[in-house]
Amino acid sequence: HWARLPGSRKPHFQKPPDLE
Repeated sequence: HWARLPGSRKPHFQKPPDLE
């Protein structure tokens, strides 16, 4: 799911820093 977020280039199993 995370992979779909803007600015998120990491795999879906890793949460992007944006949500942190």
